[in-house]
Amino acid sequence: MDLLAERIRTIIKNRKTVREKALKMIEANPDDHFFGNELNDKFIKKAVEVVRQNINNPAFGKDVFASAMNVSAAFLYKKIKSFTDQSVVEFINGIRLNRALELLQSRKYTITEVADCCGFSSLKYFSAAFKEYFGKKTV
Repeated sequence: MDLLAERIRTIIKNRKTVREKALKMIEANPDDHFFGNELNDKFIKKAVEVVRQNINNPAFGKDVFASAMNVSAAFLYKKIKSFTDQSVVEFINGIRLNRALELLQSRKYTITEVADCCGFSSLKYFSAAFKEYFGKKTV
């Protein structure tokens, strides 16, 4: 039982480490390496890049994302979930909301412009998502 409990703790610790590394890749330099496996590095970097390229497209969702990645929606979900512990939609929104924060901090754009630039078709949804993600209001 002790051996089994230790293995479970090790697996959980490794999953947390992988998740933290994947979440750091959202804001990282594309040349940085986060995983020991080069294929995992390439996959997550491509995923971040695809989302960034489509950041202002409100129709960009999990199916379009999977198509752009040349994988099935189920495979994309499995990989994103294993790397980040987020759903595909949460992953996309995380990248969008981090970009929105950058734009708001620059003070060059209104909240409405930022919401539009980051692919949110509704200002109400953008404000609610921003508040939930960062724990504060957009203003």
